[in-house]
Amino acid sequence: MPLELSPATQSDCEALIRLQFEAYDQDPVQHVLFPNGATQITVSLFAEHDRKSMAEDPYVRYMKVTDTETGQIISFAQWFIYPERLEEEWNQLKPFPFPSDANAEAGNALITVSIRAKNEIMKGQAYACKWPFPTQRFPGISALVSSLSTTL
Repeated sequence: MPLELSPATQSDCEALIRLQFEAYDQDPVQHVLFPNGATQITVSLFAEHDRKSMAEDPYVRYMKVTDTETGQIISFAQWFIYPERLEEEWNQLKPFPFPSDANAEAGNALITVSIRAKNEIMKGQAYACKWPFPTQRFPGISALVSSLSTTL
């Protein structure tokens, strides 16, 4: 199975969201946040969010791994690369638009805690972080995509 690492495109977004749900299928938190799983409502909303991020957010990069024999995307990672920023730029808490069939209250509570912790630690300093999405069908591929995509 020849693999190709490349930037993800807006047309990949629904496949990326489905992979994300597959990657965390055994995570109990995902089942609390999304009790109905990867419904079409959820996939569509998050895919649209990712398309907007790709088009408008200069700090976010998406990398994918594609099986070149099948054309199937088998893994991906999101990179967040932030320059030093002023407090009014980094110290913002906005509710995330969870889909109607998700547990938005729990989701926004989790996001708020995570953002506050990040802000306390980073305080506007420049940093980069990656969010790989492991797949159960292809163990070890998320480590590959993470290590190979460090030259963003």
